[in-house]
Amino acid sequence: MNSALCMKNILKNNNNSNNKNKSNNYAPPLKTKPPRRVCLMVEPTPFTHVSGYANRFKEMLTFMQKAGDDVDVITTDTKTPHDDLPTSFMRYPITHTTGFTFPLYDQISLTFDVPDRVGLRVMEEFKPHVIHVTSPGFLLFAAMVYAKIYNVPLVMSYHTHLPSYGKNYLSFVPGIERICWQMLRMAHARADLTLVTSPQMRAELRSNGIPRVDVWRKGIDTERFHPSFYSYDMRSQMTDGHPDDFLMVYVGRLGGEKRLKDIKAM
Repeated sequence: MNSALCMKNILKNNNNSNNKNKSNNYAPPLKTKPPRRVCLMVEPTPFTHVSGYANRFKEMLTFMQKAGDDVDVITTDTKTPHDDLPTSFMRYPITHTTGFTFPLYDQISLTFDVPDRVGLRVMEEFKPHVIHVTSPGFLLFAAMVYAKIYNVPLVMSYHTHLPSYGKNYLSFVPGIERICWQMLRMAHARADLTLVTSPQMRAELRSNGIPRVDVWRKGIDTERFHPSFYSYDMRSQMTDGHPDDFLMVYVGRLGGEKRLKDIKAM
């Protein structure tokens, strides 16, 4: 089956499922569709640090295993000693390719998948039905090449809002936001589907000329975040002895793009 027809069937099946139940909270049964082989190309790695981004991919892989899908993971990690690098997650193999530390944020590793070209070996041996690659980054350029050569549908999931980062960290570059949008349009026009993390982001990408955008809905780990863990003493401590007061908690990285100052007025 060629790339366009395969992705058309995927999108058609998803639309049919959505039409059966208009609720935003509806999730089809895991084994509604036949299992697929997925090449997951993800950077930075979600396997050696804790973040919402990492949790999203780990939860996705957990449920893909329950659905019977087969996944081959390609990532990079220059921060973890070689002997400590994970080789699998949920029994899915993880292959690390040569990477580099990103100069503007030295806590993460990125890669072009050269000179290793791990993706070529995976495409030849694994023969995936679809490639899922993260964006923005550098690995997506390799994914675009592999998808073109092997005629495989390409899904990009968008996790870091590049124009916002450009505005906050590279404001000295004239027209940085415009440049970021041009780069995003160039890359995502080559995707059969772009997934974003909110309806607001979907609207913004669509309004800026990026086609075929849909929402990858957030999920809550109901085993970890369960009402049975409620603690009156902890709430009292966090509200300075006023447990019935409104409580807002932020857990995450501090960065200009998070716009935490907007909360101060509240």
